[in-house]
This record gives sequence, C-alpha cells and structure tokens, in this order.
Amino acid sequence: MTYRERATLLRRDACNQAPPEETETFLIGNRMIAEYEENHSSYGCDVTRMYPAWKEGKRAFLLDRGWNPAQGYSAEGTEEVLISFEDGLRIILEKGLYGALVPDAE
Repeated sequence: MTYRERATLLRRDACNQAPPEETETFLIGNRMIAEYEENHSSYGCDVTRMYPAWKEGKRAFLLDRGWNPAQGYSAEGTEEVLISFEDGLRIILEKGLYGALVPDAE
C-alpha cells in the first residue's frame, strides 16, 4: 500500500457537491479496504468506501461517502470524513467486513 498526501476533504450540500474543505495535512492509502451502504432512506443511500489514513502521526480511516439516489431522484455528491482508527475498527466489526482486516498483499 502506498500513501499520498492530502490537505482537503470533499463536502456536499443537500443536493449537490460543495467546494472542498481545507484541513490539516494527512496521508491516505491508495486502495479502499471496505465498501458498504449506509444512511438508507426513500431518497437513496450512501455508498461508503473506507481507506486507511494517517493523521497527526496516528492511524486513522477516511470514509468516502458517495450519494446513490433512489429511482426518480437526482441529488448527488461525495463527502469525506476522517475517523479514528478505533472508530474504523468498530465499523469493520459491526458490519462484518472482516476481509478489511487482512487485505490482499500487493
């Protein structure tokens, strides 16, 4: 796994993509380790991709949430959020995403 440096997070408003938000520099892995759906409603759901990250010298995860609108709706956008390593492990365990714990070697 290789990492690249970033200093912005993607944001969205209620219906569309918003300008990125500047943040402190962090590192993000080049491969997602898990993907799942969340925030289901009659309007659609988020397809969330989890990437390993490093923030302030500590392990973390970046969640990349892309809105998937239900039929007949057109809202779109992606938002990103950095979460702690512990919160990321909690998500992996709660959702049964055990493949994320032992990624394929590259």
